[in-house]
Amino acid sequence: AYELAGKFGAPPAEAAALLRAARGRARTLGLCFHVGSQCEDPQAWTRALALAGEVIAQAGVAIDVVDVGGGFPVAYPNRTPRGLDDFMAAIRDGAAALGLANAPRLWAEPGRALVAAGTSVVVQVQRVRGRQLFVNLQLAFIFLLLVHLPLVLSAAAVPILNNPILFLPVHIVLLELFIHPTAMLAFQQSPGLHELKPIPREGPTHFFSQRTWLRVTGAGLLLAAMLVGTFEQATQGGASVEHARSLVLIMLTVWSAAIAIGLNQATRGAGLVVPVVASLVIAALAHLPWISAFVHLEPLHLADWMLVIATSFVAAGFASYARASLYAKAVSAVPAGA
Repeated sequence: AYELAGKFGAPPAEAAALLRAARGRARTLGLCFHVGSQCEDPQAWTRALALAGEVIAQAGVAIDVVDVGGGFPVAYPNRTPRGLDDFMAAIRDGAAALGLANAPRLWAEPGRALVAAGTSVVVQVQRVRGRQLFVNLQLAFIFLLLVHLPLVLSAAAVPILNNPILFLPVHIVLLELFIHPTAMLAFQQSPGLHELKPIPREGPTHFFSQRTWLRVTGAGLLLAAMLVGTFEQATQGGASVEHARSLVLIMLTVWSAAIAIGLNQATRGAGLVVPVVASLVIAALAHLPWISAFVHLEPLHLADWMLVIATSFVAAGFASYARASLYAKAVSAVPAGA
């Protein structure tokens, strides 16, 4: 059951040739093998030593050391292997059966067996579907969709309506510098303090339910329409294209913060700090004269900021609405008191 050359090492004929080639160059020559980690059959070592004896005989040279490797089994939940004494006895029997004129020293590598019981890692599973742990990943993906759908759709729609392009390359770079760190850092939720309960299996695993997909897609389309409408209204109201771009860019950045907070229900920690810092940075870029020209932004008026803040509450509401669809089914599946 344990093919010694299947994972690493060499087949018996090659091993014998290597021993002959190394004997004239090595002060200490040895042969080692590995029967496989967590092997629970002591006789696997006896059989491996018998094969090692065949290799030594075929090589026709003296061997100083035989290393029987490691992999000795340790206890796992609901599984208790035989004691190490049984394995050591099997190794002694196998070594005695070699019948070599000059008995080699026996080495072993029992590190795993000695230290495995010394440490346990205790984790709390927040939510499981099949073999996936993905609540934070789901939230981060919803965040990316709710930000990128308006970004991409508005960028495509505005030129179609015979307007200048909405976002310059530098604006896309700025947005991505804010969006992706938020997606990575703002959704690393800490486990709750409640007692861990088993969650029933839910059948085939889907990353999002149909309800969640519909909510996220619908929200993204509405947010995109709001961006396009804002740009159109600003330009038709007499604002310059640069000012309208600045308004839309800052609006989308602040929305990304509101969406992250709405998805996380965050009141502290990275879920709050990261998106708020992103909003403050984009505001500073627009209002600092020495850098605003470099990134092609213009300061916003008070009325503009009032519009940005008001629509950010709408974006946060869409995010909370999408988040609710993730938990509607899961909460009903969790046993009482979980």
